Amino acid sequence: MNKGFSLPLWVTGAAKSAVKKLIGASFEDYELIKIPEDKNLIKIKVHSSGLINGKSSALGISFVDSGLALDITQNLEIWTIASLDKTHKTSNQSLDLINIIPGYGVGIDQKTSEICISNFAKEVLVENLLDLIPEGFKLNLEIILPNGKFLAERTSNQSFGIVEGLSI
Repeated sequence: MNKGFSLPLWVTGAAKSAVKKLIGASFEDYELIKIPEDKNLIKIKVHSSGLINGKSSALGISFVDSGLALDITQNLEIWTIASLDKTHKTSNQSLDLINIIPGYGVGIDQKTSEICISNFAKEVLVENLLDLIPEGFKLNLEIILPNGKFLAERTSNQSFGIVEGLSI
């Protein structure tokens, strides 16, 4: 596992599992994650996924297992909550079909309140989720890091204007 890949890959694994559960697929304890511009697939272990909120949403849970000794996110629990909204818009922009919502423990920009997420993380999410979204729908994806706020206190994120949790 390459340094810097851990958190976005496990977020994507939990998200992919939640979306698949939401559209009626069976739970599998792993997801194969495509990395943009790479032919290899990465096998990411998923702890669980299930329908919630009267079956209108699905929750996917994974734990980071990067294998890196100095990874602050090692064993970090990740929750993703997926839901679908009907859309009448047709867009050529992939990110217009995926609304990434910062939940508890996810870092936001102090000035803009926007989620702090790398371009790599966005690309991995789009690469792995876009084809799962049914035609005529938009995906809402809330990312929650239950221990993210605590771990963020051990980083220098706040000096860069990242508050409320870890950047993805």
